[in-house]
Amino acid sequence: MTDGEKISLARPELDQYFLCDPQKIDLLVQAAGILITDDVIEIGAGIGTVARHLPLPRSLTLVELDARFTEILKKNVPQARVIQGDALTVITELPCDVLISNLPSSITQKVIEKLPGLPARTVVMATGDNNSFENIRKYYSCEFIVSIGGGDFQPPQPVQSHIIKLTRRITEPRGAH
Repeated sequence: MTDGEKISLARPELDQYFLCDPQKIDLLVQAAGILITDDVIEIGAGIGTVARHLPLPRSLTLVELDARFTEILKKNVPQARVIQGDALTVITELPCDVLISNLPSSITQKVIEKLPGLPARTVVMATGDNNSFENIRKYYSCEFIVSIGGGDFQPPQPVQSHIIKLTRRITEPRGAH
């Protein structure tokens, strides 16, 4: 199966779009700041268009809800553990230093709400204009990386979204003044 045939599996009616622009992927990877000692999870991994470009961490887990992509992910990113399942459940069960997310905006908000309870040092995610970070600002600082949309995706995404980086704030230990 060619990359074009793999990309044609995307179903826009399910908000499936694969980020393919090499410059935007490079900016995302740089923002993630992945270390060789990191446990990395990518949720909404699709066919692995981002995961293929990640540096090799201690562990890489790719989570994708759509079972059609499982075997493609295993071939495209053989060094990764591939899990077919619900990202909202999986991210609470695995060690994670870096979380990468490219999910539909409605699900992204649910991920944002779970972030305070996750151990992630860094989160790099695609977000829509309607996603809110107000409830997590005491846990994470937020940095805009780049806008993405249209031809940055295959098939072209009809809306503009943004890649943002969240960095966990260092909090005082309990009992410190």
